[in-house]
Amino acid sequence: AFLRRCIVHKLEHPGAERLVRIARLHFNRPPARPFTDEHSMLALAIAQRLEKLRETRAERRQRLPGTAEFLDAVRAAISLNIEVEGGATWDAIVNTTLLKDEMLG
Repeated sequence: AFLRRCIVHKLEHPGAERLVRIARLHFNRPPARPFTDEHSMLALAIAQRLEKLRETRAERRQRLPGTAEFLDAVRAAISLNIEVEGGATWDAIVNTTLLKDEMLG
């Protein structure tokens, strides 16, 4: 008889401050340009937006965006050189990175 054993390990979602530290470590390595204080402020704004989205989506029992989506958003925001909550570009980044599962249908 075949016996299947599974181990599930759930990781606690990092808070906004920890997400910023993760982004700093992830992006602040050669050959990338340095992760500046301005980038940290941008990452914090994205992390705070992510936290609000997680709360809303948890209430609706929808998939929660996580660290991967956060890093995608930070990468896009830095690459496009946007300002914190900078209008249409900011909204486009949020919609295509943090809420990407909704775009898939």
